[in-house]
Amino acid sequence: MSYKSFFFFSFFIFFVGNAILSQEETKCLTFPIRQNKKLSENVLSTIYFDSTGRPKNQTYAISSSGLFVVHYDTTGENRVPPQDKDKNGIPDYVDSALFYLDYAFSAYTQMGFDAPPTDSGRGGSDAYDFYLWEIGNGFYDEVAYGWTVPDLQIKTSGIYDKFACYSIIDNNFSQFDSTFFTNGIKRPTYRETEFLGLKITLAHELHHLFQFGYGDPLFPSFNEMTSTFMEWRLHPETKDYLQFVRSLFSDFQKYVLSDQTYYVGYRYAIFLQYLYLIFGDFPIVELWRNIGRGNSALLSLDLSLKSVESSLSKALANFLPYIYYSGSNTRAFSLPNAELFPSINFYKDLNYTGTTISTQYLRPLEIMPLRFTFPASNFETLGDTLVVLLANIDSQSAINQIKDSSRECTIILSENPLGDDIRLYPKELYYSFKGNRNLIADSLFLTLGFKTIAKEFVFPNPCNIRRDQINFPVPKEAPVQGKVELKIFNSDFMEIALPSNSYDISIVNKTRVVHFDKFPINLPTGIYFFKVSYRNHEIFGKFTLIE
Repeated sequence: MSYKSFFFFSFFIFFVGNAILSQEETKCLTFPIRQNKKLSENVLSTIYFDSTGRPKNQTYAISSSGLFVVHYDTTGENRVPPQDKDKNGIPDYVDSALFYLDYAFSAYTQMGFDAPPTDSGRGGSDAYDFYLWEIGNGFYDEVAYGWTVPDLQIKTSGIYDKFACYSIIDNNFSQFDSTFFTNGIKRPTYRETEFLGLKITLAHELHHLFQFGYGDPLFPSFNEMTSTFMEWRLHPETKDYLQFVRSLFSDFQKYVLSDQTYYVGYRYAIFLQYLYLIFGDFPIVELWRNIGRGNSALLSLDLSLKSVESSLSKALANFLPYIYYSGSNTRAFSLPNAELFPSINFYKDLNYTGTTISTQYLRPLEIMPLRFTFPASNFETLGDTLVVLLANIDSQSAINQIKDSSRECTIILSENPLGDDIRLYPKELYYSFKGNRNLIADSLFLTLGFKTIAKEFVFPNPCNIRRDQINFPVPKEAPVQGKVELKIFNSDFMEIALPSNSYDISIVNKTRVVHFDKFPINLPTGIYFFKVSYRNHEIFGKFTLIE
């Protein structure tokens, strides 16, 4: 069987590693398929439909509430795991799917969401239909967690089209399901496997059914932002969404909250986490109620926040500290799992050598991180740093989708006061902001330098290549602002090619290291050796990769 035949439906797609850097890491084909006729035809050509136009499985089971039907196979490539510990004649995997669907439905309705419309029996009854298929093995643009289909348009006098839907999810979320790349590399498809993968996918997909019941506001980013948030909201043990935090923190300029593109929404699920921590569920529920009333997506969010005495502009401005207080800066009030967030990739990373002037242009609802580093006293000491997080809070331009409405601001750092500035205590340094503070928000974070140390071992070790950030030691002679050469070898001491051999030194837990938020290349589990060199100084050691 060809790899292509594995792909029947796709909702969560994962692009991993350097093999496809030109592709977007994404979760959902619901919207790409609606926008891409060729992609839709390719998918439909591999699906077996019955006379109702639905996927055809071998059998089905009904949830205890009667609200859901899960269709599944017991033989063939789409078969579910056969275990049936309670011997009720239904595989445990299907029992679990039914349980978590009922749980998610109850949670959503208790939050205040209106139940989705039913499909008038198109799946054999008025229940909501979920179909289980083997969709986890194949090429990188074919594997999936699941997919939701707007199947039946509901007659309405409102502005937006409303739909009844069905969903397809993977049949086992196996840790052995693999994604194949054109260069021959393969990686595990699922970041969350087995029952955890099942739970978060059902939470995600089911909320799409709720969303299409309110209407399609033609702003897919908000659909994906909400569904990705709901994975964590219902199952806070999940860390699947961290893959999108990683890409957001690496390039805030690529992902802007006012952009309607579907893949932007995954990255801003943490913005809904912030809203939930501050205001609870109400503004997120009210967002979709406002869409149901015919308001645009961004206006709906602004109106929902105004109902809790905030606004889109205020919320985005107040969100900025939650970006900074993550990773090694995590505090008690930080977002969930903030300690696992990656380092911020700064739009500008400037060395202060005297009066410094920096001018920026920000698009509506764009976040822009800047960093200024001050000279250190010696090679082991990290210089003082000033992080400035900017945000264009011009919500009206965002709501009206005015594309050419960038706003300008200028930052001046000087040892001489300018009259409208802020002194950055305890330094004899002044910060001046030139711009419209009604349109641009700024948050400042001054960190005083400290002496760093050099270790001689990799940490963590062993390292989970799918989840852990990894740190390689550097020679004690290597300076804070320096670069080192890193080489990796297999157990036969054969060198393994890296994207580069030269790397900047980072500071992690006051330790000078070569730091990777994600392992730089695709490697199987096993024992490896490393060598880090700075001029004529070297460190040699070994480390273990696990999954």
